[in-house]
Amino acid sequence: MDLVTLLKIEHAVFKVRFSLLQKLPDDSFWEEFSALHRFIVEVHARAEDLYVFPLFPEREIHPFAADHRLIQSLGDYIVRERDRRRFERYVAVVTYHNDHEELEVFPKVGGRPAPLDVVERYGFENYAKMVGLDPRRL
Repeated sequence: MDLVTLLKIEHAVFKVRFSLLQKLPDDSFWEEFSALHRFIVEVHARAEDLYVFPLFPEREIHPFAADHRLIQSLGDYIVRERDRRRFERYVAVVTYHNDHEELEVFPKVGGRPAPLDVVERYGFENYAKMVGLDPRRL
């Protein structure tokens, strides 16, 4: 499987999970949101930071890298303060960022194989639970 396809699958999973999260009661919401935010920061964004963004000049990719820091800060704040009112803002930022990656960044990357070291550190079982597939089998 190539890296861009895997990242696009993750983007689609985020949209589905975001819509489901909105319907959860608080106790379930916090557990699920915390896990999803951790995945976005530690797996998805890290893979992009390590394997996609270095392919571009810094000035071109800087807004996307800055978005990663914003997403991490906003999500960390939401979890720490249990400020569910900011969840919609988080969803908007992540979705806007992902949509623009798919339009402006991914078409320029090509079919590079998906390095699985980031997924391996997170755990293939944990990844499969979050995304619904094991990337080793693709």
